[in-house]
Amino acid sequence: MRVLLVTAHGPYAPVWGENLHDLFAARLTRGQGMFSFTSHWHAFGLHLIAENLRAPTTVLEEPSLEDFTRELAQGYDVVGFQLMSRHSVRVAAMAEAVKKALPRARVVLGGFGAAALADDVPNDPEKAADRLRAAAHHVCREDGVSYMRALLGEPPGPVVQRSLPMAGFSMRGFSRRYMRVPVVLAALGCPNGCSFCNTSAYAGRRKVSVADPEEAVAALEAQAARLGGGAFLSLVFDEDIFSDLAWVRRFGALLKARRERWGWKWFGFGSVRSLSALSAEEVRELGCGALWTGVESFAEGGAPGEEALAKRAGDPAKVVRALHEQGVLVVASMALGFDGHTRASAERDVDAFVRLRPPFYQVAPLNPCPGTPLYARLKMEGRLDPTYRWEDFHLFRGDWASHPNLAPGETRELFELAHRRLAAENGPPFLGMLEGFLNARRAWGRGTDAHARRQVELYTGLAALCRALLAPIAEHAAGPGARARAAELAERAQAELGSPTLVGRVMAGLASWNLARAARRDLSTPPSYAPPTRWTYYNQDPQGRVLVRKGRGGKARPLGRHFGVFG
Repeated sequence: MRVLLVTAHGPYAPVWGENLHDLFAARLTRGQGMFSFTSHWHAFGLHLIAENLRAPTTVLEEPSLEDFTRELAQGYDVVGFQLMSRHSVRVAAMAEAVKKALPRARVVLGGFGAAALADDVPNDPEKAADRLRAAAHHVCREDGVSYMRALLGEPPGPVVQRSLPMAGFSMRGFSRRYMRVPVVLAALGCPNGCSFCNTSAYAGRRKVSVADPEEAVAALEAQAARLGGGAFLSLVFDEDIFSDLAWVRRFGALLKARRERWGWKWFGFGSVRSLSALSAEEVRELGCGALWTGVESFAEGGAPGEEALAKRAGDPAKVVRALHEQGVLVVASMALGFDGHTRASAERDVDAFVRLRPPFYQVAPLNPCPGTPLYARLKMEGRLDPTYRWEDFHLFRGDWASHPNLAPGETRELFELAHRRLAAENGPPFLGMLEGFLNARRAWGRGTDAHARRQVELYTGLAALCRALLAPIAEHAAGPGARARAAELAERAQAELGSPTLVGRVMAGLASWNLARAARRDLSTPPSYAPPTRWTYYNQDPQGRVLVRKGRGGKARPLGRHFGVFG
């Protein structure tokens, strides 16, 4: 048996001026110009499945249509598609191409888009949903590793995560250098059950454990070896990791138990409710360097005019500020367009959100995805826009349904207002990062043991990196508030870190020179995103080791070292 796992083909058009495949540019640092981050991501779910199958498996990411067609000629028994709703029309055509080129092959659909197929969109002129249902032999709505193992007749077993590709991010002005970020999947799904949440709907409001703390640390050990040791930030996927305090406390204890892990920091997701059950100091001591929390709205219950959100029980401003004081960087998210939003109340939400000063953020119109309770309710009420197509299912469509208080276009205006204020008043993410790193350095400085001293050393270095960007930020910041904040942080860094070292002065000079060049370059998003096709081949040797071949001309081998966290 040979397996092909593939994403929708490119190229991909930008939406509201940004590439949707770039998480940082489109969402988390949107509107920051040359100081916006840029990032690359992988189809991690497909790679995780491939690593855990005994059958030879090819992962084809973001292929051109031509490359996909040529790959089918290699001959496969099973072809699995990662389906995102907005790519339904493309994947329908790809699935039909499989049936034509490989009539004996089995077609499998998986991902959030597969779960949405049971609830058609109002406008589907290409009949994509019908075509996908006709072309698919199997639809996966569960853990993909277990599903594919059962489909191929392979035995169950633990989920291994030692060969996953790494994410990477950089700043637009420094796009030739990027930071590598290892990824570990701890759990799927979310029990909080927000009406608009794809994840919660997909998993039936359940949290499905994938890795216990020991397995997660073993995965990070393998990734650390690839990075050559040292300090790094990893991404631990679990929609609400602090909802299982026993898990996260054991995970943090394992990180602290060995000296070589003291530089490992992790990014996770946590609800206001779960974070309210422990102190921000404990979050820091568990090794959490950054986390994402959904504020959504500052109205009582977190969703004005809607059913209260379980995840928002608590005071989001209090939680975020406490984390900031401890030096835990926060990605805060909010939604615009709840039924209870008026122009005035939405602007109050924007104002309160900006005052949180999150280093990273996601502000987006509330979007009803097929398969979610929100979509079902709006469909029942007859409020969905009749022109809504599969291609419209992303964060930045706006006006997805008639609204009781907001006129067409107002959600987009509020979206633009929020990002203008975040850039002009709070400034680039490096200011929030510098403040957070100085706060972490101060908090860890209260400790006296070797572990605490290592943390002070780590955060001193991170603060010095961000400090090097203060001069160009002060020169090119989007508003007086951001410039004033840069000046305040320059004074604080001088008081707490002392004068920059020779290395620090050289770094600051290089940063100013590079960003001056960036200011003269066109950093706007191209009219389409057409990345090169990425081939990755997975196989197992007789000893059960996973062999990975990257690119069509690569050699199959256990993954080697990347020689450092920066590439």
